[in-house]
Order: sequence, then structure tokens, then C-alpha cells
Amino acid sequence: MKKNVVDPDMCIEKDRTPLHYAAEVGHTHQAAQLMHHGADPCIKDEDDRTPLHYAAEGGYIDVVHLLMRHGADPCSKAWYGRTPLHYAAVGGHNNVAALLIQHGADPCCVDRDDRTPLHYVAVGGYSNVATELLYHKADPCSKDKYGRTPLHYAAAGGHNNVAALLIQHGADPCCVDRDDRTPLHYAAEGGYIDLIALLIQHGADPNSKAWDDRTPLHYAADGGHKDFAALLLQHGADPFSIAWYGRTPLYYAAVGGHSGVAALLIQHGADPCCEDKGGRTPLSYASEGGHINVASLLLQRGADPNCKARYGRTPLHDATVGGHSDVAALLIQHGADPCCVDRDLSVFESRP
Repeated sequence: MKKNVVDPDMCIEKDRTPLHYAAEVGHTHQAAQLMHHGADPCIKDEDDRTPLHYAAEGGYIDVVHLLMRHGADPCSKAWYGRTPLHYAAVGGHNNVAALLIQHGADPCCVDRDDRTPLHYVAVGGYSNVATELLYHKADPCSKDKYGRTPLHYAAAGGHNNVAALLIQHGADPCCVDRDDRTPLHYAAEGGYIDLIALLIQHGADPNSKAWDDRTPLHYAADGGHKDFAALLLQHGADPFSIAWYGRTPLYYAAVGGHSGVAALLIQHGADPCCEDKGGRTPLSYASEGGHINVASLLLQRGADPNCKARYGRTPLHDATVGGHSDVAALLIQHGADPCCVDRDLSVFESRP
């Protein structure tokens, strides 16, 4: 009488086998038993992931070692072109990464986004894995399909230690991505002051312009990062730099309601009366957003409360449309005309 035989490679869900599940949760004994009974360590699920991909992602080094001893391929690519080394990098699993490289994994392999494991390590800020990859000749200047290097991602995440390692191994602080943004633009956007200091120390240009002509100072002003803006200005950033639509960093500080940054920029010579291509001043944007502290600062520094933009609208129109009665009162107190009309003949009368 024949005994019932269970196929060890029986697919359960999404074409995953019991070995996929054992690897995913780090069950070394069960994985060994399955392979003893014929389970295939190279079998792929519907995402083209092998059990080794799952073990590497989870950081289960004993399972990784076991699978490779039974012939698992450390260079196998999943559906998006990612190898087990990519998954180990995403999780920051240094020992697993070292073991995979020891068994032939390529630290320079790219996925469909042209990202190497080093890109993912930079995203996560895993300096120990970065050290391992760089020791095995991972390219710190490799660009993904967006033109971003690992240094761009380290800067975007504020990972100072990884950024320092990358620069030490030849990463270029002045490299630009497809949007002409440098690592300094990304660090400025996040307000990572220690990282900014590191990049500037290694030659990053504080006046480099992205696709829309914004400099790191524009990003610092937009995010309200006063300390970082001060550091940029200290290293020669231009407070008069004009970006898209004729806007200076002061415009971005006004839009965001960042009075501290606005005061700093004016202190360094920024013009509170400057106009963008639509004829709007920083006061217009501060009034529209209801940012009374910025509006008060601009008025004290000489901004014109009756300056007319396109269609004849004044800051008082902007404040009233936004329902900002406190800003409207402030503007009138500083001489704004409550009877002024725009080209649509809209008039805003003073109220008690």
C-alpha cells in the first residue's frame, strides 16, 4: 500500500512554497527539513523572489547560509531586478550582505531603477553596510534613472555618517541629478545642518541652481530652516538669487510664514519690496496666507501696503479674500487703502 507523498514545492499562495515561508520568518530547522525532502532553494514565487530574497530581507543569516549551501543563487533577480543583496541593503543587514558578497553577490548590480545596493543603504542610513559595500568596490558615484547618487539619498535622509563615508570614497558633493539638484538641495530641504556643513566643507556650491533656478537657500527658506539659512549665507549664498517666476528666497519665507528666516534674509539685504513676474511682493503672499508676523516684519522694513500686482490687486485684497481680518487691520493701520479697486472693480471697505 502506497503512502501519500506531499510535494515540498507545493505552491500555497502567490506561488510561494513552504520554503519561501520558512525563509521569510527565519525558521532554519524547518528550511533544512524541507530541503532534506527535496525542496528547491532556487524556486521563484510570482514576484520572482526566491527563498534567499526573503531570508536576506529579514536578516536571517543562518537561513541565508543554509540556502546557499544548498545551491541558492546570490545573484538571482526578483521582478524589479533586485537581488538578495538589494534586500539585505534595504534592511541594513551587514552580516548578511557580507556573506552574500563572499558567495559572489555583485555590490554594483543594479535593479530596474538603476539603483545599486549602496543606494538603498544610503536611503536607510546604514553606515556599517555602506562600509562593507564600499570595501568591496561599490561605486559611490553610481546614478539611478533619476540621476541620483547614493550621496543624494544620504543627504535627503540626513544621514551624516553615510554621507561622510561616501565622500571619503570619492562621492562628488557637487553632482546633479536629472532636476539639476545637488545633495545640498536635498539636505537644505530637510534642514539637516550638520550634513549641510559637511557638504559645504567638501566643496558643495551654496548657489547651485536646480531646474527651476532654486538654490539651497530657497529650499531652506521654504522649509523655515533658519539655522541652515544662516549657515548658507555665512558661506556666500546669495539672498537676491531669483528662481522660477522671479521669486527670491524671501518669497518662500513669506509664503510659509517663516518670520525668523524672513528677518534673517532682510538683515542680509533681501528687498521686501521686490516683485515677481506677476507683480506680487512678499507682503502679498504673507497677506494671502494670513501670516501676520511676516506681514508686520515686512511693513516695518518698508514694504508698500498699496503695491498693486497683476489685475490691480493689493495685499489688502489678498488678506480679505483669505478671510484674514487681523492681517487686513494691520495693513490698514499701515496705510493700506480700504477703498482701492482691482481690475474687476472689487472693493474692500473697512469694517469697525
